[in-house]
Formats: sequence, C-alpha cells, structure tokens
Amino acid sequence: MGDLVASYVRAISRRINLASLDGITIAGDYAQALLELDRGYETSHTLTPSEGLAIGVAMTPSVIRDGVVKSHLVLNAGIIAALAD
Repeated sequence: MGDLVASYVRAISRRINLASLDGITIAGDYAQALLELDRGYETSHTLTPSEGLAIGVAMTPSVIRDGVVKSHLVLNAGIIAALAD
C-alpha cells in the first residue's frame, strides 16, 4: 500500500508543490490515528472523523514542524485499499 501511495504522491508532486506536506499516515484505525497524530503544538481540539450521513475517511490537519506550519494527510486504509484496483 505504501508503494502505491508513494507512486501517486510522486506523480502529483510533478504538477503540485508538496513542500508543505509533512507526511502521510495510512491507518487501519483511522479514528485512533487522528487522536495520536503529533501536531507539534498543544491544543484542546480533538480530531475526530465525521459521522452521520457522511463518514470521514481522510483529513489533512495542520501540524508544526521546526516552527513551520505544514499539513499531514491521514487516510483510512480501508478506503485507500481501493486504489490498488
């Protein structure tokens, strides 16, 4: 799965500057991955997937790395697995 996502990221990076992308997490337990993401700063705001009519499967929260605001992509592995097809 990692190789597949890496190939997509390489292809996208040829057209879009991804310098502000901190990283990508592909998680079997998406909700837990959101809770455990090191955001680089203290906050009381808890990241949780949406529920109800629309179920959250991906989020790009802001993180701080070396004093720079970046984005970290968190993806639900169950949904991303469809890319292999």
